[in-house]
Amino acid sequence: MKKKDSKSKVGRVVAVGAAAVAAGAATYALVGPHGKENRAKVKKAVIDMKNKVVSNKEVKMVANEIKKAVTGAKKDVKSMASNAKSAVKKTVSNAKNVAKKTAKSAVKKAVKKATKK
Repeated sequence: MKKKDSKSKVGRVVAVGAAAVAAGAATYALVGPHGKENRAKVKKAVIDMKNKVVSNKEVKMVANEIKKAVTGAKKDVKSMASNAKSAVKKTVSNAKNVAKKTAKSAVKKAVKKATKK
């Protein structure tokens, strides 16, 4: 037979005891002799935290708007790059065709000159 691990039992007992002490201290702080002052402080702290959460939500909303704008700009840049790439291909193709025609005409002229002599 294996021995049960007594450390886990001790840990649980310590955790439960600490939670009970914390709950007792909080109750004393909120209900005790200076409870009214402490409740006001807690209320102020809770309101401050709520305001921080709201401001964080606003920051997230702005961040989402920025992400949308960046995504749209990225799509625009991609489409412009694609259009520029196709325009360059057309220009290169046209330049090749012009060069071929010029070369053919130059060869024809050279052949005509050579045959005349």
